[in-house]
Amino acid sequence: MVITSQPDANSSQELISASCVTSRGEVVSRYCHENSMKSTGIEISTDCDRIQTTRVTVRVFPMDYAHVEIELKSVYDGFVQSACFTKLPIIDAELVAHFPKGYSFTVFSSFSSPLNETSSEDDMRSYTAKGGILPYQGYSYNLVRKNIANSTLDVAPAPFGHNQTTD
Repeated sequence: MVITSQPDANSSQELISASCVTSRGEVVSRYCHENSMKSTGIEISTDCDRIQTTRVTVRVFPMDYAHVEIELKSVYDGFVQSACFTKLPIIDAELVAHFPKGYSFTVFSSFSSPLNETSSEDDMRSYTAKGGILPYQGYSYNLVRKNIANSTLDVAPAPFGHNQTTD
């Protein structure tokens, strides 16, 4: 599985945790943010254009499955518009977004399975898609600051370079 991202000049992204565990309990890959020496099966590189590539080793045996979990921390200046798409078929997916209070989070899905909101709080949204997700499907999301005084959204122009893809 490969995740690529290219944050703009006023934003950053870092890998907090990643793991791949087979249904047999075998840990194929694991990323330890506190001590990268304890990480296995994870490769992170950044090229001269600030494009960061994270490779997570995923091994799935015939007639078996693996659970892959990736946690990214993104820091943006102003309006957020980003996306995540897959090049491989996936069964079941979960999206959890944490953000500061006073912001509005919106997600747009192109999954073949419905993306259902499972939890909503002032600073968090959780969604699941049960069933198959086909290659090249994914989601995009926006995060904008709410203007409490006059109940409108304060929206800045969308920055370029916040795209993520997974395969």
